Amino acid sequence: MAVSGGADSVALLCALRACGAPVVVAHVNHRLRGEESDGDETFVRELCATLGAECYVRSADVAALASGSNLESTARRVRYEFFAEVAHVAGAAWVVTAHTADDQAETVLHRLIRGTGLQGLRGIAAERGAEPPPPSPLPEGKGGERQPNPLTPFPKKEGGAETNATDFTSQAPVLSPSPFRGGIGEGLQPQPPSPSPLPEGKGEQVSDISGRTARVNERVVFSPSPKRRGAGGVDSSILRPLLTVTRVDVLAYLAEIDQPYRTDSTNADTKFTRNRIRHELLPLLKTFNPDVVSALTHLAEHATEAHEVISFAAAELLARAERPSAANVRVLDAGTLAGAPRAVTRAALRLLWEREGWSMNDMTFDAWERGVEVACRNTGACDFPGGISMRAVGRVVQLTRRK
Repeated sequence: MAVSGGADSVALLCALRACGAPVVVAHVNHRLRGEESDGDETFVRELCATLGAECYVRSADVAALASGSNLESTARRVRYEFFAEVAHVAGAAWVVTAHTADDQAETVLHRLIRGTGLQGLRGIAAERGAEPPPPSPLPEGKGGERQPNPLTPFPKKEGGAETNATDFTSQAPVLSPSPFRGGIGEGLQPQPPSPSPLPEGKGEQVSDISGRTARVNERVVFSPSPKRRGAGGVDSSILRPLLTVTRVDVLAYLAEIDQPYRTDSTNADTKFTRNRIRHELLPLLKTFNPDVVSALTHLAEHATEAHEVISFAAAELLARAERPSAANVRVLDAGTLAGAPRAVTRAALRLLWEREGWSMNDMTFDAWERGVEVACRNTGACDFPGGISMRAVGRVVQLTRRK
């Protein structure tokens, strides 16, 4: 489970332990707020010791790693890569995060303000499985493997509580009633199998917080599972069980159990759009509809259902339209694409872009619409961001990427 030390993740951790669920905690110190970041790390470590939860911590200089790139995206990549490693070591089938209904509402609003379509309106997924990669083009191409990242188990705190190291099973979790006030949400209770040994390495033996022995040499390298990779590079499925729970419920639960938590001072800075949405826009919208958070989360649910239908149709369309490739040229049958609903053709192009690993950062709605125009042979050719060219040639459409 990802635990930052904030109210949401602390509440979920306490709820899971109250349900008797074995939990392996992963915490990332992004080193962006100096002593405050270090204080978060210390708080999480001590909370885990008190609750008897196994804890792994990574300290990463995210600002240096970003080096001109998007800081938020870099921080997210670092977190989820770390979660993948911890999940692999623990044998966990589930990576749990504590996003709430308020996070969902803020995400939907943020995307609306920036401009989004049906895909963006889905917001944060309640569950995201570790899915296999999209099918390779015709003929089959070649792929590469990710390199493992170093993982350091946090040593057991002097005088801290002993914990039991129990690995998660790969079976679906058993859900039990939540301790949150009002009965909103459900608690996740995976059933433990027999513990599995840690991978062997070299170096000095130390004990982690669970008392289990690991071999380390400054930093241990654990290889992620080669079987499959899901969202954010995580081998395990990602679950967000609090997406139906409001922040008010979370804070009420913490108050009832008298549990402190950490507050990120940057969350109050309204220079950031997301913080303005949280502190200014959402309170204003609640004057029109006090239950606006639920309204926005329901919108995300409906968008998810509609997107699933379109995505299924788009995958079938792409499979029927694709013709054998020639070198770096992807070939699609124009008649097959033109015969499909416009939204499905647009979604099929998105699937092709995703599969090929072509940049989608600057692909606006208008750009996808131009692609549909070429696919339907209403326009002869169009160039797209990332050096992608699309041309209607006879009865087919050719897509190439300039090197």
